[in-house]
Amino acid sequence: KNQGGNIKNLIVDSLGVDIVQAGSFGSPVSIFTRGTNSGQTQIMIDGVRVYDPIATNGAFDLAHLTLDNLGRIEMVSGPQSVLYGSDAMGGVVNIITKKGFGKPKVSFLTSGGTYGSYREALESSGKINNLSYSFGVSRFDTQGFSKLEKFSGRDPYGNTSVSVRTDYDINAQNTVGLIGRFTDAKFHY
Repeated sequence: KNQGGNIKNLIVDSLGVDIVQAGSFGSPVSIFTRGTNSGQTQIMIDGVRVYDPIATNGAFDLAHLTLDNLGRIEMVSGPQSVLYGSDAMGGVVNIITKKGFGKPKVSFLTSGGTYGSYREALESSGKINNLSYSFGVSRFDTQGFSKLEKFSGRDPYGNTSVSVRTDYDINAQNTVGLIGRFTDAKFHY
């Protein structure tokens, strides 16, 4: 069940996983698996490790990662997670992009809410001959609310995300593909 437009809201109810956000939209989001610190949970997108090179513990901030073009999320915790290295002592979260199949289709979503929040999303996927494709584009904006108790201002946040996946079947055993993800987020406080 989708509880919102980002990965954090989707995995928050998983057993043995704690998600902490340090404020409103755009504030840093950390994941803690099985009691370990956030740098000991490895985040992967389509099997590729992602992390913040500036973070001293190598953790990845989930604040700006949206559900656009999401196929599934695989989580590994317990003893088998150490197969991914010392950065995965708590667990591994692998976010897998949707693979296009069937007749091409397009969907559009728009929503709005409190604090001047609105979201638009466009997705398309399908298969044409040997080429499978899927892509998603979204924009989320909110005026937010201030972290300061006695301040009546706002902490606006905006996020534009694009996700693309293409797969070309060369033959029954071989496929070549391209996967890309782009996010441009701005958070004012």
